[in-house]
Amino acid sequence: MSLMDVEFDHSALKGRIREMYGTYDNLIPKLSYGETSLSQKLNGKVNFSRKDMLELAKALNIPDTEFSRYFFIVKVRKNERM
Repeated sequence: MSLMDVEFDHSALKGRIREMYGTYDNLIPKLSYGETSLSQKLNGKVNFSRKDMLELAKALNIPDTEFSRYFFIVKVRKNERM
């Protein structure tokens, strides 16, 4: 697997959103981008920019010490080993 093929697992991030806001709609007013863009980023269709990650972490009260847990967990495919 090359670095370009790396996919991230954002399930913890999705859980945090549900925990704090219930729905994406309730979170969107805190962000500078819309629900479609957020959904694409959470589902790995579009990469998060650094600005996006920092903005989302602030809205979700994610401490610096937990940042990687929400944004940088590598998704492992069933047929691959890390």
